[in-house]
This record gives sequence, C-alpha cells and structure tokens, in this order.
Amino acid sequence: MSGRPGAITGEAGREFLAGLPLRWPWLLEVTGDADRAAAPAQIAAFPVVAKAEGIAHRQQVSAVWRNVADSRMAALVLELFAGSFGYPLSLAEQVAHDREFVVGWQHRSSGEDILMFGEGGSNVGGAVEFRLLPLTRREAGALVREHVADAAERGPLVALILALQDLVAAIPAALEGPPIREIDLNPLTFDAQGELTALDWKIFWGD
Repeated sequence: MSGRPGAITGEAGREFLAGLPLRWPWLLEVTGDADRAAAPAQIAAFPVVAKAEGIAHRQQVSAVWRNVADSRMAALVLELFAGSFGYPLSLAEQVAHDREFVVGWQHRSSGEDILMFGEGGSNVGGAVEFRLLPLTRREAGALVREHVADAAERGPLVALILALQDLVAAIPAALEGPPIREIDLNPLTFDAQGELTALDWKIFWGD
C-alpha cells in the first residue's frame, strides 16, 4: 500500500476481517483478462453481483451490478467494468434479504475511535447512531436494542460490534505501512438461515 488514501475491498478486505463473526458470501475475484474470460463458466449458481473492487464509493460511479442472471450477462458486465474501472473485479453470491444494517468504525484525527450502527444499505445515514469506543457488552446491547426489534438478531450484532472493537484496538500494534482509518461493513443482513452476513465491506487507509 502507498501513502495515498484508498479502499481495500474484495478478497483482500475479507482476509483482513476474517476473524469477525460473519458469514462471507462466496466471491470469485477477477484480476486480468484471462480471469475475466474464464470466470463466467465457473459460476455454479445465478444470479450474482458484479463489482469493481478497490473503489471507495462504488454506488456513486455505478461500479456494482446486481441480478447478473447468467454466464452471458456476466461476461458482458465484466467486459464493461474492465473497460471502465480496470482490475480487480469480482463476481459474488447474491444473498436474498430484506433489512440491511451497517456497522462501522472510524479513527478520528483527534484520536477518538467512533462506532457507527444502524440502518444500512442505500438508506445508511438516515437511521444510524454513533458511540465513542470502547463499549461494554451492556452498552453495545442497549445500542442494538434501539434499532433491532427481533431478539434473535440482537446477539449476533452485539457480538460483531464487540469483535470489531477488539480488532481495531489491535490495529496499531499489528499494522505495517499507512494507517487504517475506517472500516465499513455495509450492508449487513441476515440470510435465509438466520446467519449474520456481510454483503459488502471496505477498509479505508492512508494518512
């Protein structure tokens, strides 16, 4: 990584965040023309989501394409994305869901660590709250209860908040290179089996 601010997404981001208590949808990363030609035939189940990786605000530049219905459409979307954004790209499992959540962390220049939690997806910012870290389990539970009516969903979300808190506390000692300033898990959802699932994730770094 250079000192220039940027975003880590896709497989690299998932590897960094692998210790969090989340289900990670399968993802096929496309790193060049040869991968792009072979990728559609490797998909066992459609529809999928196509993404351009390493872009901080993908929705704003139309770098996400949902409901890719078959291998022919996948090939066309990958060709379009390669021409518009370059590599890496990805094809990922499309998880059927309704409600979306966001869990995020930001390290401010003042030295404070801030947690964000609330409604995610395209509505992020409309119904979120911020808390100064660290949080106790009781404090995390109270925050989640404000936004989540289903008691079965609260435990996994509290566990995720506490695990993210532990992860970011260890970053300064473990990281070499430019500092990580923000982690954005958005959207999160519960899949058909009730598992808390990460649909998208970004790690922002740089001075």
